[in-house]
Amino acid sequence: MSAEARGMHVCSDWNDFMSCYMPFVPREETVDEAVRLLKAKNLLRDDRDSDSDASSGWVWAKNGPDSGRERYGFLTEVSATLRGLQTFKSRTASCELVHFPDRRRDAVLSQNLKPGANVKIDAVFALLRGCTHGSRPEADPTFDDAAVTASYGVHSSHEDALENRKQLVSGVAYTIRVDPRRKHMFSISIEDTMMTVWYFSRSHSCMSASFDLGTNNRRCIQVFIAFIFASKSELGYDETVQILEHDGKSYYGYAVGDRLYRSTRCIFEHDGTRIIGRGTRVWEVVRVEDFESLKQIGEKHYALKDVWIDEDALTELAIQHALFADIDAVAKRIEESDFETLPLLDNIDERTREELRCCVADRQLYSQYFLTIDHDWRGPLSKPLAPSAVPSELASSADSLGDPTRLKSTLPASAPTAVRPQAVCTAFPPKYQYRVVFSEVGTALHDVDDISIVLRAARHCVFALQLLFLAGWVHRDISTGNLMWYNDRGLLADLEYARKFDPAARSRADSKTGTAFFMAVEIQKQLMLYSRPSNSRTRSDARAALFGTGSDPEMTWRAPPVIHNFQHDLESMFWVLLWTYLVRLPHPWLPSPEGVPVAQPDNNDRAQVPDVPSFLSVGISAPRNASTPVNERAIIQALFQNTPEYVLQRERVLANGGELFDIISPIFLGECVHIARTFHYLAITLHSFYMEREFDVANRTTYVGLYDEFRMAIGILERHCRERVDLYAPLTIPESRLAMVARRNARLPMRAGVGRDARPPQKHAHSEDDYYEEDKRSSKMPKR
Repeated sequence: MSAEARGMHVCSDWNDFMSCYMPFVPREETVDEAVRLLKAKNLLRDDRDSDSDASSGWVWAKNGPDSGRERYGFLTEVSATLRGLQTFKSRTASCELVHFPDRRRDAVLSQNLKPGANVKIDAVFALLRGCTHGSRPEADPTFDDAAVTASYGVHSSHEDALENRKQLVSGVAYTIRVDPRRKHMFSISIEDTMMTVWYFSRSHSCMSASFDLGTNNRRCIQVFIAFIFASKSELGYDETVQILEHDGKSYYGYAVGDRLYRSTRCIFEHDGTRIIGRGTRVWEVVRVEDFESLKQIGEKHYALKDVWIDEDALTELAIQHALFADIDAVAKRIEESDFETLPLLDNIDERTREELRCCVADRQLYSQYFLTIDHDWRGPLSKPLAPSAVPSELASSADSLGDPTRLKSTLPASAPTAVRPQAVCTAFPPKYQYRVVFSEVGTALHDVDDISIVLRAARHCVFALQLLFLAGWVHRDISTGNLMWYNDRGLLADLEYARKFDPAARSRADSKTGTAFFMAVEIQKQLMLYSRPSNSRTRSDARAALFGTGSDPEMTWRAPPVIHNFQHDLESMFWVLLWTYLVRLPHPWLPSPEGVPVAQPDNNDRAQVPDVPSFLSVGISAPRNASTPVNERAIIQALFQNTPEYVLQRERVLANGGELFDIISPIFLGECVHIARTFHYLAITLHSFYMEREFDVANRTTYVGLYDEFRMAIGILERHCRERVDLYAPLTIPESRLAMVARRNARLPMRAGVGRDARPPQKHAHSEDDYYEEDKRSSKMPKR
């Protein structure tokens, strides 16, 4: 089974699937009444009047059961007939089946997809009412209206069935991704006469056991009734999110507890094609009195984060409260001269020590390094996994199911190998919807185009990480999206994965948590960089040899499992800065592909270059010839790959300590060689701390000096930026990322009257994939 589809299951027990996933289970007398109606409309034959073939019972399309996808057109008549059921007292029909004939399917759907989308759906259960107020429009239904999707496969071969299901999953993934109102979604697939019902959610997905809709027409009728008479909420629509129309434009309205908000722009939206996962969205919003008048309350703008998290996970507000309480406790321990706390302030410069002392003693001071949570809301849980559900191998090729944005694997990676290690997933807990509103609308570092601001923000965030260190916490998700700039200061955002550092809980390795581009090597590899010398023996080894107990120590010894520690957060900061300089900083001094130098720095300006400490030159070779062509892309790809798995070149940078300069110096030529030397020094520093600590990761004093080293290195980079401002153009983003954002903003109407092209231009943060495609880069902001 592929790693991407481990969330798909098959439920072998039909009754189990119906009771666990379907909107409701129709009673037998309701199905009996439906059969009578269908027979009266000549859509269903009496069994005694039908042949004994697989199509027994249903009256198929006029052209017969072999007329392509048109053969399933009679199901729309079945749907229309079932809407006339009178057995429900508290339910009314909410949707109807609309069939797209072969000749119209692609034309209809292509009008409602964003450019580049590859979605083919044969039919939908379309809402009878529109997505806002009023009746459903007469125009062709769109994805906003598509409560349930259906995909038809004329043939029953394994290959055709798989292709049909791929199309179905692709359509669901697209719909859930572009429509924030979807909590879960249903689909139907039919291959020949075999029908399968599908349930998709952020926690897991499940398919029913396939059944023959011809010979088991009551089951098909049961499914149709459950969809047609389901409420919008039961069909998966989130009633706390609405599409709003205001001044000729369309927005999203969010209810967060008892407060209402209207979106003004999208700050972040995961652009992946996966269904299972967190589904994170971040909006810039304003408060409104109600969703009818949309009268704004005040002028303040907020950031609203909407995400799905595991049922046992703490909310971000609870995490922040716990962290702040531990920072407050640090001040008390310092005041009491606690023997475990005071050493954590040793070996750092006096100014920083005093700043830390003052900061931890005043919540108003240290809270300025974090986002301010205005309020939050916890929604209901998603549906749990059905008791009879087991992993499905047939669905494993539907690669839109897994979620690589938050990378979790419990198996330690083996030695370097070309085969990606497979993770073991044993549970798919329900997720609950969580919304949190922040008072600050900051700018993520990947959206800042001034390198000096990026460096200032990084310096502030290193200080924030040191506050976490003093409190005994690790962040576990340092990335360009979680380091922000707001009101002339850097902010450490996204505390969802932050937790207390607990070296005692080392019975198993930490899961892979974080953003792949910036993940620490030990977390990626799930193996410590330090390895015990082959001739070393521990006391337990010697005891075993003395008393003859156990087996050969060399055979039984195992490296301790990797847990996320304080250095891993700083290493992620290292990768963030290196990525910024390699990918986003233009390098006009590099030679052209023909080998002719372009826009090289003036060597006569050497006197303006700031003095750089001599230790930055230790162990590095001389700069390369500036006239030699450089393959930037290959260098960047070797270091930054969008995978959570082991990356050999990254390990070499830290394990050997001295290789980084040789790798990146071809990019940083002339006076920019000091940039390469600074990153080389940081790599050696990280390597040295890993090696000197050995396996003593619990000893917090072994991390103290790292924070000053990072501040010093960032200071050197800042000084170089100030002194040689002529070398620094505005930061850029890869052309591929600009194209992706353009595609997002070019979404065509998904329903009549509410077009996605009418919504305000959306500025999105990045999901950190394909950043190495930097061969065509453009400035994100106007040049200075």
